[in-house]
Amino acid sequence: MDRISLGLAVKDIRGRRVGKVTALVGDCFEVTAPDGGETWNLTQESIFNVVHETVELVCDKNQLERFPCPSHLRQPRRVITPSDSGGARAT
Repeated sequence: MDRISLGLAVKDIRGRRVGKVTALVGDCFEVTAPDGGETWNLTQESIFNVVHETVELVCDKNQLERFPCPSHLRQPRRVITPSDSGGARAT
């Protein structure tokens, strides 16, 4: 997770754009679709590679539900977002 940062592009295994990294949440990361509508919180297991400012996933976009963040489903989380001025926010 130390190579992932906010704003990185996210692509599926076939190179199709999924969105961008919009939050880092403990051991998972949040991806927001280009239109801003859909978000996914994915575990590290979903990552194939991180190269050239891009996170490459191990699956197609329609398979993202295979890698949900378990802690994200159970409780509010502390996230770091670009709009933060030094602190995290609970969502």
